[in-house]
Amino acid sequence: MGRRSSWDFQKAEQERKAKAKLNPWWRGVGCLLVIGFGLLGYLFATWFINQNAVNNWLHIPALLMNPDIPVIGELLGRGRMVMLIIGLLFLLIAFGIVNVAWAILFPVQPGELDVETPKMKDVRRKRRMEKRRKENLRRRF
Repeated sequence: MGRRSSWDFQKAEQERKAKAKLNPWWRGVGCLLVIGFGLLGYLFATWFINQNAVNNWLHIPALLMNPDIPVIGELLGRGRMVMLIIGLLFLLIAFGIVNVAWAILFPVQPGELDVETPKMKDVRRKRRMEKRRKENLRRRF
């Protein structure tokens, strides 16, 4: 008979599933981050459009500020298209910063089913051995 019974395997499986469950509070935190970053992106975009009109940091074509297409012009006129683009860029950059910070603070730990990383081979030693082998062959002939 083996060292572990079926009950041990079942108990280990239950413990693994309990660890894998995500706390529902984290979903709420993620939802608040999406809403908060979206709001910050909108506020940043409005500030940027107003300051750009005063300081002329970046030339924004008039067709982007007020498109000539009838349906789109009504929806995205008065700079809303540029605000949408700037807001989405802000959102992407903010989430990128949060993801990098999270990865640095909480690195992924390998689990029980992960394979170990392969060991690096000494390439210099291998090249040295090949060079010696070639030199020995030259000396023989």
